[in-house]
Amino acid sequence: MSEQISSDIQVMANVESEFTQLSEKIGSLESEIRIFEEYYKDTWGEKAKKKFFSEMSDMHNCMLKLAETVKVEKTIIETARKNYENAENISSKTVQTLQEETPFSTKNMFNN
Repeated sequence: MSEQISSDIQVMANVESEFTQLSEKIGSLESEIRIFEEYYKDTWGEKAKKKFFSEMSDMHNCMLKLAETVKVEKTIIETARKNYENAENISSKTVQTLQEETPFSTKNMFNN
């Protein structure tokens, strides 16, 4: 279970890293597009301008949804990790309590 949680956390860290890289690339692309737009805007018709800005808006909205998904998934994994750690602590304390309260060891019980 602990290995699975660690694996999930690593996957999400990788996804977050990829998302950051993708965001940077898109930011760079948006900058290049703005330069292109500024240079050619006088030659575009209204229909082309509307399509361009519509597609830019769609791309931006997709990035926002992806960012939200990464945050939600990361929160879920962090919560699962905390719950697992709590369960592990409770289990450890329970075993310790049982060992302290048991007048004989199970090892001796099985050896007799």
